Amino acid sequence: MIEISPMTCRLCSSAEVVKLDFVHGLRQFFLCNTCRLIMADEGSFPGQEEEKQRYLLHKNDPGNDGYVRFLSQLTDPLQALLGFHHTCLDYGCGPVPVLAGMLENMGINCRLYDPYFFPEMPEGTFDLVVSTECFEHFFYPASDITKVLSKVKINGMLGTMTELWDSIDKFGNWHYIRDKTHVSFFHMDTMEWISENFGLSLIYTDRKRVVIWQKPGQ
Repeated sequence: MIEISPMTCRLCSSAEVVKLDFVHGLRQFFLCNTCRLIMADEGSFPGQEEEKQRYLLHKNDPGNDGYVRFLSQLTDPLQALLGFHHTCLDYGCGPVPVLAGMLENMGINCRLYDPYFFPEMPEGTFDLVVSTECFEHFFYPASDITKVLSKVKINGMLGTMTELWDSIDKFGNWHYIRDKTHVSFFHMDTMEWISENFGLSLIYTDRKRVVIWQKPGQ
């Protein structure tokens, strides 16, 4: 059973939102039938300290070969696409910015931003902005994505990683929803909606978790 919801989508503002018929960890979930974003209910959003402590549990460091291979899903296609792009912002880099180090090894000058661990936003715009395992943490994706894109130069690129959902039937058993700090869940259709409505060109995707956009000139 799917119920009509009075809420509007936190990405596209559509009223075509329905409540899904399962609960996980006392959280309810809502599907936007316009952009296909699935959202956790606002009442279940984690507090700042809970979020920070969860991020500190992540075993993300340069010596973790599995994590480096995981990030290579983004860095490998970026290396083929970068051309003369040399400045980068790692947006939401976490306490140990492994991705930034990998990009530095590729000859890219990388700056850092994270609301908890590197809270001072670098000035200016960048040839490349990367945001890995961040979009699922966005409480209000429309404003958060706008903020990310404000740091991308015209003709620059935005590279993201967030695991995409593909089936409502499988969603209730998906490992991704077990993390309470994950509150926004994207479908490939959602990424295509973002391309069209934020004026971006989708230049690479594996249709599983990696999406790379270009921000065209006006």
